[in-house]
Amino acid sequence: MVTLESLNDEYREYFGTLVLNTKGELCRLVGIEDDSIDYYYVMDNFQHQRREHHSCVGHCIVLKNRIDEREYQMLVGMFNASSGFVEQAL
Repeated sequence: MVTLESLNDEYREYFGTLVLNTKGELCRLVGIEDDSIDYYYVMDNFQHQRREHHSCVGHCIVLKNRIDEREYQMLVGMFNASSGFVEQAL
């Protein structure tokens, strides 16, 4: 059974890293939260410059250690230089 704790355990190492949301947009994964209905990926969206919540029924594509490290670092540089977020992507 999926719980908030199990989702946090699965994704904790990727908090602060870049991911793709269900729409294929570049985001920084902030964490996972819940309410009385669902679990949500909490993400800072690069394109829309806002914090968003996406249902965990969808997916979150982790990029760290899944694509070439040099290309990943280029994306991190773009995100950190162009986003208005205080927290930087790792």
